[in-house]
Amino acid sequence: PASCEAECDKQEAVASLPFRICRTAVEGDLCYRHVVLARQRGISLQPERYPGVGASSSFEEVQMLLHQQGVGECPPPCGVRNWCRTSVKGEDCYEQVRWLMRRVSEKPDLYPKALRNATFEKTQLHISGTRDGVCPRPCEEDAPTEHDDSLDEVVGEEPGTGPKSPGKGVA
Repeated sequence: PASCEAECDKQEAVASLPFRICRTAVEGDLCYRHVVLARQRGISLQPERYPGVGASSSFEEVQMLLHQQGVGECPPPCGVRNWCRTSVKGEDCYEQVRWLMRRVSEKPDLYPKALRNATFEKTQLHISGTRDGVCPRPCEEDAPTEHDDSLDEVVGEEPGTGPKSPGKGVA
């Protein structure tokens, strides 16, 4: 309410739909330390651990990668909404995409037609739109930026039943 006076401390925020709040890390955050370390030494010494970012990448781009990798408790940063990265071999996302592509070829009747014969990027796009935080939006010129409803959940299978993630790296 506009004037809840003494009752304001008893109010709770409730959301009926899942949402993500962006927040760019600041000094004192664990994420901030990971981003700074990656930018100062990590990217140049171990570029394979930081796919899609380089020496000229912004703080927010590095934070986005760390968020997607589940490193340093990094939240999605603000201002990097159109960031994309096609997954590469060795990443959890890559393994998830390959697993789904194999499952679709083995049991095509369980999956939406749009996933049958889909490219790696189209399959990654499906995962990025249905399993939040597993995969980034892939870089592909004709990939839509919003979730494609024709790629809705698999028939008779729970989301997240793909391969186990081998564990997270530390920046």
